[in-house]
Amino acid sequence: MNLLLPLCSLLLAAFQTPCPDCEQNPTENAQQGCEQTTDCEHTADCESECGSMATPASAPVPVLTAQAHCPVDGTELKNRDNFVDYEAQRVFLCADKKCIDKFKAFPDKWLGSLMQMGEAPMNTQTVCPITGNPVNKDSLTVWVGNKSVRVCCNGCVAQVTANPSAFLDKLEGRKPQEKCAVMGGAIIPQNAFGVQGTVVNQCCPGCEGQWRKDPNKFFTKLASAKVVLQPVLDRCAVHPDKAAVRTQFVTLGSRRFYFSDAKSRGEFLKNPKVYLKAMPDVAKGKLPTAPLFSQLASAKTATANSATPAKAGCGKMSGGCGKMKGGCSSGASACTDC
Repeated sequence: MNLLLPLCSLLLAAFQTPCPDCEQNPTENAQQGCEQTTDCEHTADCESECGSMATPASAPVPVLTAQAHCPVDGTELKNRDNFVDYEAQRVFLCADKKCIDKFKAFPDKWLGSLMQMGEAPMNTQTVCPITGNPVNKDSLTVWVGNKSVRVCCNGCVAQVTANPSAFLDKLEGRKPQEKCAVMGGAIIPQNAFGVQGTVVNQCCPGCEGQWRKDPNKFFTKLASAKVVLQPVLDRCAVHPDKAAVRTQFVTLGSRRFYFSDAKSRGEFLKNPKVYLKAMPDVAKGKLPTAPLFSQLASAKTATANSATPAKAGCGKMSGGCGKMKGGCSSGASACTDC
């Protein structure tokens, strides 16, 4: 009987899921990652950092093969010399510069084409977007279409599954708008307006006129700075009569659009210009109070706004501020001299 007890203990240990970090470095497991399982004695450390360890409900894993074709022209890849990294996804392209330029102009469109081919790009992540803990090809993965997001534990799976755009923004280095695209001054929330269904911030009312003249110029400028702008309404960009869901979205340059379902998203990807024309312009002070979808963007914007009080005189002028060199945010007397 005494011999059976150690044997039972060994068998029980053999069927328990080990914690890799505990085995390799038991004193630093909480810092090294959240790859612990529910059998690991350090589960509480992981839960405190990135949420519950309970396995969340998520979308089915797509059946995809490694990329073998250029997503733009559909030709078979002869080599892997040409590629673009986007949202921690490495997409290989043929040697034709036109294909590379087309992909860079609208990555989500061509990633959609790649998914229709049944192929997935190569993930380049090294850390979890939530905790910063190391990840690798064997880590837990959340699929957003054919984009893979590697995370360190089930708590992080739940967060990415619920709001994927926020964490793709983080992987791409995108951020909410903090500076006026016209003058470069600090934005003032009460001066926000809508352009083609997108919320735009500015430093003073005079900059709105500049936006109206050439919105694509400033959308492109913000895209180059990796700024992401949110929609005016939480409605489907293709079917405005339907509510949008945060798990169906597209990023086009600096603009984010949400959809009611995957079919609507697909329609937008085919010909976005049709739907962009139908999106409303909204004057300053007329924006609805509907919450923005991106938790990452809205949280950072709130922090930036609260730290930037409005200057005396700003926001009271009817026009002309867009002609100033320093912008209205440069000083209290600037607007009165504008």
